[in-house]
Amino acid sequence: MRSEIFIPVIFLLVLTFSTVARLYYYFYIRDIRGKGIEGYVFSHPYIKNGYQNFQIKSINIKTGIFPKYRLGDYLVVVPKNNDFTNSVYYPKITVQESRNISVLNWISVYREKLILKVKRNLSQPYSGLVLGMTIGYKDDFPDDFLDLLKRTGTIHIIVVSGYNVALVVTFTSSVFAFVGRKLNLFLAIISVLLFVCFAGFDPPVVRASIMGLIALIGIYSGNSRMSLYILYITLLVMLLVNPAYLIDIGFQLSAIATGAVILASMITSKDTFISAIFVNTFVNLTIYPVISYYFGTISFISLISNLMILWMVPLVTFSGFLFFVFPTLFVKVYLISLLDFYIFVTKVLGSLEFASITYKFSITYMLIYYLVLLFIYLFIFKWKRYLNDSS
Repeated sequence: MRSEIFIPVIFLLVLTFSTVARLYYYFYIRDIRGKGIEGYVFSHPYIKNGYQNFQIKSINIKTGIFPKYRLGDYLVVVPKNNDFTNSVYYPKITVQESRNISVLNWISVYREKLILKVKRNLSQPYSGLVLGMTIGYKDDFPDDFLDLLKRTGTIHIIVVSGYNVALVVTFTSSVFAFVGRKLNLFLAIISVLLFVCFAGFDPPVVRASIMGLIALIGIYSGNSRMSLYILYITLLVMLLVNPAYLIDIGFQLSAIATGAVILASMITSKDTFISAIFVNTFVNLTIYPVISYYFGTISFISLISNLMILWMVPLVTFSGFLFFVFPTLFVKVYLISLLDFYIFVTKVLGSLEFASITYKFSITYMLIYYLVLLFIYLFIFKWKRYLNDSS
């Protein structure tokens, strides 16, 4: 099936399934209302706005900072009013220690030690940026700095998604470009698996890594179209297992960014600076509506800011991992110098009056936007194929 036919079919299928999944999620939530809920903590609890936040079966739990809960804990949660919505505040929580997953508990404890080590050696926002780019740290950032990230369209950098995984893969492939193709692929896969281990097996990280590996294998096999098929099937299976993923920003950014990288690789196959600009531009255009929908901001300078700073994200990521093991003065200075450049760019560009506007995409406008973007992509795709056939 030709890609120009297949892509609209994918879009319609995703749209249809999304509607079904949302209805299923609604009835799932309604079914558990009036009851307690129990299950494992599979995402690292984090502190935000004075709450300790985590999820149990896609329900957001917001409770006090103490006692601290960890990855792998088996919890029984009973809300005060015995009624569940998407978020539950200060419920009664009981830990069933006999059912805890000790390996995940150990990962959580080790992750906390890494966070403390980085915080002792780096002040904010340096520590938050390093931890966010490496292990998906989501605790409180200074509000003024978060505002700068929104205005410059770079807030997705501190959200672990397929975008970050793709950068890790790209950096690893470039560093080991001198080895054979198979060994290069093997090392890239190892880098992704190490990224998952250091991130602590958070579901968003695992999802992003799976999608990144799919894109990686498809690109290395020279069959980006097959990679697109596999990505679609993977997304479908994930949503069937847990329809609540559909409204998870990490899942959405992972799916959109990975799909954008695959689609862009179907148009530009040469490893050139122009190709890198095209891929970066296309990925940014695809995530605009999602960023706007969740953060209420559209950045007019995100293309420029991303081109100026994305080159250093993989460097910070791998240097951050190195800093976990060897917190030496040299690595610290190197990290700070990179992040100083990042902060300088965001402050300069973010201070521009025309840098961004406050706007939130509606579902209708989002649909129209993606239809237009799809039409533009298909036009470029057919135009490039025509040029290739003519030459």
